[in-house]
Amino acid sequence: MDIAGNRPDAGSAENPSPAQVSHSSESRRIQAVDVFRGMAVAVMVVANYLEPLTVTPGWLQHAQPLSGLNFLDIGFPFFVFISGMLLPGSLARRLALGGWRKTLFHFLKRNLLLIAFGIAGTLLLRGHPLRDWGVLQAFGLAGLVALPFARLRPGARFAAGLVLITAYQVMLSLGYAEWLLGHEHGDLGGIAGCIAWAGVMLIGSFLSRHLSDLRQSLVWSASLALALGIAGFALHYVVPVTKPLVTASYALVCCGLAAAGFALVLGLDIAGIRLAHFALFGANPLVCYMLSGVLAEGLRSLVPEPTLLPALALASLIYLVCFLCALFLRRRGIFVKL
Repeated sequence: MDIAGNRPDAGSAENPSPAQVSHSSESRRIQAVDVFRGMAVAVMVVANYLEPLTVTPGWLQHAQPLSGLNFLDIGFPFFVFISGMLLPGSLARRLALGGWRKTLFHFLKRNLLLIAFGIAGTLLLRGHPLRDWGVLQAFGLAGLVALPFARLRPGARFAAGLVLITAYQVMLSLGYAEWLLGHEHGDLGGIAGCIAWAGVMLIGSFLSRHLSDLRQSLVWSASLALALGIAGFALHYVVPVTKPLVTASYALVCCGLAAAGFALVLGLDIAGIRLAHFALFGANPLVCYMLSGVLAEGLRSLVPEPTLLPALALASLIYLVCFLCALFLRRRGIFVKL
């Protein structure tokens, strides 16, 4: 884990050239990436507290297996998607600065630490380290699976992502789905679900080459959203959309929605509307997510069965504390990088 005193580049183009990108354009691009990532983190912050409560309305809970898609089901895939957008540029910069050995060590250390943090949290909550595969474990392992493909050309990465999602869907059809429904409690596809999440990451990485130009990014993001959205919804009639199983239709629909969400953020930015509130969450996503988890568990232990209005008030309190923490870190110039 790195703690930087200056703002890290949130997502350079795959082959960045300082002469090609103005400082203003670079700052706006970083802001747009942070805004979208922050929107995903904000959803996850709210989900940490509200989702397990019995008083929470159905649309604020994760959808049950084979019952479609709810609002909270998009937070994590959005985060994985935009992390994929940043992966090739991050890898290219690391290679330029330190070579293959240091770069490989950095990515292995980062992802293994995420898995370790996730397992430690599961154990603290008296969960099973292998059957309660949560957000940090799923993200870290997906990053390891996606890493060997990160230096491929954009089209090849996109194809690799589709292959990984398809391979995982085949596993589901061969019996893994039944095992998940009977044994796994993390609702992210278990350990093998990292194959599908790595696919989402690689599909997101397709947009990395266009990040240096806001308008070009908007066109490509909107086009990708349309194509993947149509494909995912069509596939739903063969393989139902469901988050706990991370079906292929769910992965493609979420990729399409993520691309559409990023296109919306870019469009608002081009129109002069900057959602700086969410950029604070996006600048320090790991801190905000982990803090929300600690606060959520603490409040659930103090108030085990709140009614709806107190539950919403407590969720708002968690959101506010995480926002103030992100604001404090930003003003101090502290950025804890994933």
